[in-house]
Amino acid sequence: MNLKKLLVILVLLLAIPLTLILVEKVLELRKSAYFSKASIILQSNEEKLALGGEMGLNIFFNSETKKISAAKISFKYDNQKLSFLGERVLADQNLPFTETIEIDHNGSEGLIKITKIAKSSTGNLKYGVSLFSRLVFEGLSAGNANIEVAGVELVGFNENLNETTPDVAFEVGGDKVFPVEITSQTGEMIKIKILSRIEGVANAKVDQIPAVLKVGRGLEVVKTFDNTALRVFPDGTVSLEKELYDLPAGSDYFFLLKPENALQRKICQNNQDGQCRLRGGEIVLVLGEENLINSAGYGIEMGDLNADRVADSLDFSIIKRSLPNQDLSADLDLNGAVNSRDIILFLNTLSNRYEDLL
Repeated sequence: MNLKKLLVILVLLLAIPLTLILVEKVLELRKSAYFSKASIILQSNEEKLALGGEMGLNIFFNSETKKISAAKISFKYDNQKLSFLGERVLADQNLPFTETIEIDHNGSEGLIKITKIAKSSTGNLKYGVSLFSRLVFEGLSAGNANIEVAGVELVGFNENLNETTPDVAFEVGGDKVFPVEITSQTGEMIKIKILSRIEGVANAKVDQIPAVLKVGRGLEVVKTFDNTALRVFPDGTVSLEKELYDLPAGSDYFFLLKPENALQRKICQNNQDGQCRLRGGEIVLVLGEENLINSAGYGIEMGDLNADRVADSLDFSIIKRSLPNQDLSADLDLNGAVNSRDIILFLNTLSNRYEDLL
């Protein structure tokens, strides 16, 4: 075999694996481009809707592969038990979507259609969870009713794919039915407001994050809210408002609060400034007024990314994997990027790596 043929064989041996890698990468990008996935999240801070009362329904989209630039969504609701009052977004919420929207409401059929487009240019849009709207309903008749997602159309871009035309081939999952219990017991309600803060957060770019809230009395948990929302302010301050039904007023209450990607906190006293050493709680809840519980002195620590109740090497591995592709599920300081700040925040959490238990 002469030298020229040997060189040709060597070049082919090097080129073929490289070509296969490039082809595999192109196929991966095409799959992401044409089979985008997103999920819809429906949340409310009200456990029940009192007859004649109001309930806000928060609508989120979660898209990790595309920046959503426009959305059209339709809802069906039981118009015998619910009345749609309109959209009501808090004035200081920095929504990624336009405030002036098209709402097509047919009350006789219980149908709502909402269309929004992004306020920002494509380059300023974000991946991950974004608040689409907050719809308000009134309870007309006692009983059970559903608010159902009848249809969703999304438009999105992925700048890493150099997309020049919008992608509309979204597969949208998530919980598309939100059950509502309307109660005639308007007087038996305790309203609470929990104030706290997230350690290491000073420039939050999100308005809300999912959370689980448990209400306890004595030595046991008496109510659990799996799908609630924690309101987030830019300086890291957070608040949660909740209406509690079928609970008696009195003392010895406590709360277990676990925001997404955070260690659970036990709040057993008002103006708490450290870890709760009590087996039960000392919080007193009363009827007829807002019960304010301030735990800002005992801040929330982020870092439990895999929800196994501890911050450890498994969570750190998730952060490292998220750095190259900017997977915002590991954005611990909520500033819209995964970087060294999130690593520093996580290392600080390691000093108290276990969450509070009952």
